[in-house]
Amino acid sequence: MGEERVLAELLQLAGNTVVPSDGLERIRARIAQPRRPWWRRALAHLTRKNGAPGCNPGTPDHCTTNGWKEPKAMTTIIRRRARDVRAGDIITADPDHNGLPVRWRVSSRPKLTGEGVAIIDYVDISDEPRAGIAHFDGLVELAVEPVGGAA
Repeated sequence: MGEERVLAELLQLAGNTVVPSDGLERIRARIAQPRRPWWRRALAHLTRKNGAPGCNPGTPDHCTTNGWKEPKAMTTIIRRRARDVRAGDIITADPDHNGLPVRWRVSSRPKLTGEGVAIIDYVDISDEPRAGIAHFDGLVELAVEPVGGAA
């Protein structure tokens, strides 16, 4: 028992006498900074390397070196019944929560149950992508951005 205590004190003394190098402060500062989601870091890396995603360097009319930007044109929001949404549509409001704004990209056609409930698989694209399942009455109208802008 006494040997363990002596060993612990020696290790503590050795640890207290170590002088950290300059790199340790940089590492601590970097660890303390909040991190962006992995997909934003990857997108930033791609835009620094190649310009906007999907663009060739040197074509400034539709690309930017500062990263990808949303198109300026307004996207039409239409109303579709839950049973009629299409894969790729983006649901913009949750009718079950008083029209709470959401960004859910529909993954596949809704599945209808015998009771008329539409079960919709989606990916939440508002912040960090994550999959989910929503269920609505098949006749309820949802505010959606249609896939490809088609009504």
